Amino acid sequence: SDLTNVTVLQQDATALQIAAASFDGAVCLTMLHHVPSPELQDKLLSEVARVLRPGGSFIGCDWLFRSRFDLTHLFDTKVPVNPEGFSERLRSAGFKDIHIDIRRHAFRFHARKVRAGDEAEPPGLPIQHAVRACLNTNLNSSCKAAADRTLLYP
Repeated sequence: SDLTNVTVLQQDATALQIAAASFDGAVCLTMLHHVPSPELQDKLLSEVARVLRPGGSFIGCDWLFRSRFDLTHLFDTKVPVNPEGFSERLRSAGFKDIHIDIRRHAFRFHARKVRAGDEAEPPGLPIQHAVRACLNTNLNSSCKAAADRTLLYP
C-alpha cells in the first residue's frame, strides 16, 4: 500500500492502550450492539471520549432491530442501543453537540468531545454537513478531510 501514515491496532475498545487526546476523530460503524452489555457500551463511549482531543468528532451508526434482522444475530452477541436514550449516554461519557438521526432500520449520530470551559451547546456547527456527507456516502473520499487522524473501530 502507498499509505505510510496509517497504523492499525486491534485492542479492547473498553480499555484502549492509547494516550489521552490522541485523535481528532473517531468512527463507530454498526458494532455497538456487539458489545455485550450497556455498561460496557458506556465504557467504550468513555474511552472514545478519552482518546479524542477536545472538540474532536465522534460519528457512527448502528442498527435498529426489527424481527427480520434479529435472525442474523441468532447465535451472536446482540445488545441493541436505544437511540432515544443515546444522547444522554454520550453526554455522560463527555460529549456535547449531540445529533442523532433515526431512520427506518438504523440510526446515526455525531457528537463532539467537550472542551475545557465549554458551557451551553451552540446550535448548528459547520461540521454537521461533513458528517452527513460521510454517513450518506458510506465514508468515501469526502470524509478524508474530516480529521487528520481517525480511530476506526471494527
